Amino acid sequence: MIIIGYGRTGQLLGDLVGRQMLPFVALDLDIERVSRCQARGLPVYRGDASREAMLRSVGINEAVAVVICTDDPEVPARVLAASRKLAPSVPVIVRAHDDAHSSELLSAGATKVVPEVLEAGLELAQTTLEEAGIPASVAHSLIESRRLEIEVQMQHNARRKPALPG
Repeated sequence: MIIIGYGRTGQLLGDLVGRQMLPFVALDLDIERVSRCQARGLPVYRGDASREAMLRSVGINEAVAVVICTDDPEVPARVLAASRKLAPSVPVIVRAHDDAHSSELLSAGATKVVPEVLEAGLELAQTTLEEAGIPASVAHSLIESRRLEIEVQMQHNARRKPALPG
């Protein structure tokens, strides 16, 4: 697994993946963050994941997935284009800002997107429903149903949009 961006989201993913003993490598542009992570023995390296040579060097062709966790909305499209060119069958999972950004990334070939605004809203809604007395299982079911509706809409929107330029 290749994790692109090792800020808070990438670190959370790396921790969870590591707890499952799944191998990963992470790329980040922040030299101080990379140094801190390496000092803790983590497989985090400084590198621009939109560069094909960099993706090759971290083994994109053998990766089980590429996960783009950066919060810079311009980066995912570039990394996605390079990833798709080098390893079209490797799943690419992308952190997106919102529904529109998600649809663009799906059009460009992302396997799956996770829109941060949507996920935060759904988590807040579930917590609020539970606090209002709705049983947790019912609240969870409502949220999952809504998530599915939104995902279907994003896929529909993605099919209607032209792919992002590479």
